[in-house]
Amino acid sequence: MPPRYLPRPALFIVAAIVVLAQFVPLPYVAIVPGPALNVLSSAITINKAGYAPLQLQIPGKLYATTVMVSNPDSRMYAPELIVDWVRGDAAIQPRSVIYPTPVTRKAALAQGKVEMVSAEKSATLAAANFLAAINSSQAELLKSGSVKFAMKDTGGPSAGLAFALALIIKVQANQLLQGRTIAVTGTMDSTGKVGPIGGIDQKLIGASKTGATIFLAPSENCQDISRTQSQWRAANWQVRGMRVIPVASLTQAVHILAAGDLRNAPHC
Repeated sequence: MPPRYLPRPALFIVAAIVVLAQFVPLPYVAIVPGPALNVLSSAITINKAGYAPLQLQIPGKLYATTVMVSNPDSRMYAPELIVDWVRGDAAIQPRSVIYPTPVTRKAALAQGKVEMVSAEKSATLAAANFLAAINSSQAELLKSGSVKFAMKDTGGPSAGLAFALALIIKVQANQLLQGRTIAVTGTMDSTGKVGPIGGIDQKLIGASKTGATIFLAPSENCQDISRTQSQWRAANWQVRGMRVIPVASLTQAVHILAAGDLRNAPHC
């Protein structure tokens, strides 16, 4: 008959393995909700003679959502992994998915800034192209290089749609938000096409914390939302009252917001 308990030496060995396992780095990184940034504030300014800023008259708020990713120089250990799982707002991904090649924190930040600058330029051109059919002088205003961005402690391309909408609101459509709080995510190319982003669940959580009633997200990301409304409620994240609307282009996003009544608008 096999012994019911491990012999003491074997028990000590097992206990030692369990303890040591807590200090072995794991090949994972965590993605957690980041702060939402109001892009109608001083984050975007237009400096041009003759331009009368509309931002002081804008009823409503427009937020770009963000996520925070584990520092590539750091390592994740079992206790941290357990805490993130228990918290329920983190996505745990294999390190090889987020950092396919070895990279330092400094290099990752630099790459994020490069992507941000590219997103700013593409969003500005997309907004100018949209405005060209409405007011050519305003389109030229954006193309003149007078737009300045000041997004601190953030990088990457996923705020492109938010940037383009903010520019259109500032120079032409200051009533577009109609007093609502809107959260946005999505990349943007110069033609106005909205592209997918990472961390959609975490951005939903970040958007909910702003009190947003509408969250514009790339159409391609609808399938990536991992929880049903009941599961969001069970996790105590108040996204139930927030309508998630998929968009594929800047033009579609503007028209959806301009419609006001969103009962017939698509939703994820």
